[in-house]
Amino acid sequence: MYDITTRHQAYKRATYYVIIYSIYFFYSTSATFMMLKTIIYFPIAFLLSGAVAAFLMHIQFNIEKKMNPKLWFINIFIDIIGYYYFVRILFKLFYL
Repeated sequence: MYDITTRHQAYKRATYYVIIYSIYFFYSTSATFMMLKTIIYFPIAFLLSGAVAAFLMHIQFNIEKKMNPKLWFINIFIDIIGYYYFVRILFKLFYL
């Protein structure tokens, strides 16, 4: 499907999205960062983000294969929205 460098970049982007969206949710909600759940939250989020990255890569590959490959902005949209909802659901399960 994709070569090793593309997969590595997708996993790295997934880690960045988890960190950025988690900071946003900690800042915008009443959840406290200094809790015991936080020690469990981040390793689970990073582990699951790899699976989400693989799933989103599969969706993006199918879009590129079946549609016009010049629609690169759809891949960016899938990344931003997909990771946002992944982190949002995981954050709600842990803290709200």
